[in-house]
Amino acid sequence: MPDLTVVPGVGKASVARLERLGIHDTDGLLFHLPRRYLDLRPVAIGAIDDDLEWVTVKGRVARAHARRTKRRGLCLAEAEIEDDTGSLRLVWFFQAPFRRDPKPPIDAGSKCIVTGRVRRSWDGVQLHDVIIHPKTPTEAFLPIYPLSEGLSQKRLRTWILWALDHAAPEETLPHSLLEQAKTPTLAQALDMAHRPSRPEDPEEGRRRLALGELYAYYKEAEAERRRAASGIALSCPESLMPIEEFERALPFTLTEAQRRALAEVSGDMERTRPMRRLLNGDVGSGKTVVAAYGALRAVLAGGQALFLAPTRLLAEQHQRTVRSLLSPWSVRVELIVAGMDAEERRNVVDAAANGVPMIVVGTHALLSAEFTASKAFFGVIDEQHRFGVDQRAALDREGRMHILAMSATPIPRTLAMALFAEMDVTLLDERPVGRKPVDTRWIHPQKREEVYAFVRKQVALGRQAYVVCPRVNPETGEEDDGAAAETFAARLASTWLADLNVGLVHGRMSAQEQETTMRAFCEGALDVLVSTTVIEVGVDVPNASVMVIERADLFGLAQLHQLRGRIGRGNHQSYCLLVTDPQTTSALRRVNVLRKYDDGRRIAEIDLAARGPGEFLGLRQSGRSDFRFVDFTKDIGLMESLRAWRAKSARH
Repeated sequence: MPDLTVVPGVGKASVARLERLGIHDTDGLLFHLPRRYLDLRPVAIGAIDDDLEWVTVKGRVARAHARRTKRRGLCLAEAEIEDDTGSLRLVWFFQAPFRRDPKPPIDAGSKCIVTGRVRRSWDGVQLHDVIIHPKTPTEAFLPIYPLSEGLSQKRLRTWILWALDHAAPEETLPHSLLEQAKTPTLAQALDMAHRPSRPEDPEEGRRRLALGELYAYYKEAEAERRRAASGIALSCPESLMPIEEFERALPFTLTEAQRRALAEVSGDMERTRPMRRLLNGDVGSGKTVVAAYGALRAVLAGGQALFLAPTRLLAEQHQRTVRSLLSPWSVRVELIVAGMDAEERRNVVDAAANGVPMIVVGTHALLSAEFTASKAFFGVIDEQHRFGVDQRAALDREGRMHILAMSATPIPRTLAMALFAEMDVTLLDERPVGRKPVDTRWIHPQKREEVYAFVRKQVALGRQAYVVCPRVNPETGEEDDGAAAETFAARLASTWLADLNVGLVHGRMSAQEQETTMRAFCEGALDVLVSTTVIEVGVDVPNASVMVIERADLFGLAQLHQLRGRIGRGNHQSYCLLVTDPQTTSALRRVNVLRKYDDGRRIAEIDLAARGPGEFLGLRQSGRSDFRFVDFTKDIGLMESLRAWRAKSARH
């Protein structure tokens, strides 16, 4: 792969800027796809409809004026453009730092071509964020790329086009597979993505890139299956701990779904072929008790069990929960995480190395070279989508462990089968006995004072509350409308919740600061926790009965459901209050779906059909970077083509 400096115009400073985008060579440039495209083909003003987000129009400027804003050097321009079918208003900001009386970038009476974002208001259609074209565009579609500071669209586009013409990568897939799936070659796909000439070009290009990811993923999955099949795990017979005996010792009644899951795990553990099973269940569906049963079986067989969690807070929580569940059997449950006391850590490491029967719960510290569990028979990976095949292999270095992976993201079975091709899939699709549905309500921001009066009443009853905001800090020019956690937490602490203990946690705080605040909330020292989505996964505070989601219109549907899953975990009635004034049909749809349904799998199916799984599955975060281009709502046909090709290849 050629170095970036071979690209004309790319020097050391530009290399540093590109590397901030994850671009390290010319292949990185080529696979840095546009996030959207501007359609530069002019449309008649009268033909603009609600389905269009960005449009290009051509016409005469009827009027134009500009004025300064409060922000230094920033001016607001407004104009009206008309053609034979109608007229519309243009609104955009521009820089004019040295003009006392700013002049709009276009003149009344002139003819021009402009592209802008479609907005509807009470007086008709408007175009915002206007781009003025000094001459008729030569291309039909203009790609818009993700940028880092110091890079412009024009420079990045120039470099990518050079790489297309001078450093295109060679084809990586068999020609027979491309024919089976009816996709273009890699070079053709990249050309379609970066300089499309037809509306369908970007999608055709994406399909070829998605096929490459699926091909690589299935090869990796097959290798993992072969590795697991070649290993010999310890058989842990059910007679060590019959399921009925285990259930009798629990302080609650299992659901039928949990019993089915226990039976499947039990059957797997009786065999010497290492188990590879995904336990997929909605938030609060009771996955931990299934994992605890498998861990108990391993310990009773004289072995050890490892429990891998993505965060220290979640690891500590799992240690407490597993200790409580297995207290009738006096099982040793230890913790190993970064930053723990050195002597305590050494004791755990030595005991694991010496084969002492126990359960060890930890974060990535379990995967370190320092830690070796000589008799690890059973492994649990929580929040499976945050870990990849490599992490599972690191946990089970010798291929002899039964592995149970868990995910709280509700995934339709067909999608789970495709995504976790190397694993068997078990679904937990029932709410634990006694859990009450969360009362979900939509509240207009004008009634915000009533919302926090309700929070105060719940706290007076001994409950706790979350307040979730979509951002850490306010954006430029943004009012304090609940979107920014830092400013809104300060506002709440000085007004409506002034006499309550209000805490703040967000992703820009250090891990230690986050853990200290979360622990204070878990232990009841805080009445209200204001946060961003860092509390989306794994936080279990049964006493929390209220979830206020500010600016709920800025969250995705699956994310809203995950946040709601932080409450309703105790015996008290819980309430999810969506504070929002939806301005788009999609935002309104998300709010209404959440009010109507509390079944995570139904919500997941709706979300998957509406948006695709990129954000829904969280595949693009670290640990699951396999899929940048796959869209499982569109690519079922690709998967079928790949399976058919693999079957045909196996016969020859």
